[in-house]
Amino acid sequence: MDYRYLLYFERSAQTDVLERLGEIAAPANDGPTTLVLPDRTVELPFPPWIDTGSTIRWDDPDPTWEFMTTLCFEPDEEIEDYLDRLRFTPTEGDPFHDERGRAQIGIIYLTVHRDPDDWALHGSRDVVLFEFGTPGSSMSVLFWESGSIRRTFVALLEACRGVCGLLDMEDMGADLLWLRGHDRDVRLPTWELSVEEIERSAGPWAPPQASFAVEQLVAGAKAARRRTGGELGRNHWLVALARGGHTVPEPAGGTDPEAAARRLQAQLDLGTLGAPLPEDVVREQAAASARRAGRALVTVEDLVAAVAE
Repeated sequence: MDYRYLLYFERSAQTDVLERLGEIAAPANDGPTTLVLPDRTVELPFPPWIDTGSTIRWDDPDPTWEFMTTLCFEPDEEIEDYLDRLRFTPTEGDPFHDERGRAQIGIIYLTVHRDPDDWALHGSRDVVLFEFGTPGSSMSVLFWESGSIRRTFVALLEACRGVCGLLDMEDMGADLLWLRGHDRDVRLPTWELSVEEIERSAGPWAPPQASFAVEQLVAGAKAARRRTGGELGRNHWLVALARGGHTVPEPAGGTDPEAAARRLQAQLDLGTLGAPLPEDVVREQAAASARRAGRALVTVEDLVAAVAE
């Protein structure tokens, strides 16, 4: 089993991606790789592999750069189960987590495919492919199961002008996890598709739908605004949550929603509306929270997260 994450970026973002990977990589035991740019040099905390030299130039004609990386992820249940299986003997300290508590997963083989003719049919010259490969079946299963690893790679796409992201699962096809700014969850027959073919196969993106409970809370916030007048503010949302029986985020909240509702209504009656929070902004932030959690339905939890930001 040899599953791989395949992340496509705008070619102009190549250096940004490498630097961002440096921020989530554990220090290299075998020495870093030096990337020479027109105006500066960058030390990448992962060693080269196979035919890649320890010093590479931005205009290097080689079609691929290859590295051995250990990347750090926020631990989740799947990652901790994987690490437990690696603890054959007691060791001094914790070699599997860094000082920030992030889980260190390696070796992950990183190949930067810089020539589209080298990696896909109908490849675009405007796109570069970052391939994250595993050493075998155990890590392949981890790549498939871990939500934390998926979210980390999606965050990389979001931060570095990503085009699309796939998890290649060999004979099972490929999971499309992100496409042009939006989380996706679409099974493709193969990874060997152009971006245009991926877009046609995936179909149009639709935002996560709000649950009935969320729509009730939206209506409650708007009703509170009608009573006070003015813009829709944070306290309108908080009083709607409290009246709905939900725990309100601090400092306005507490363990008793009824008491919180009385305090918040008193503030609204005095004209304290809180920071402006238009409906479209709250809906967008709540949908983003649902997408990060891999949910197709926006829940009250997502609404609370949006209001608390």
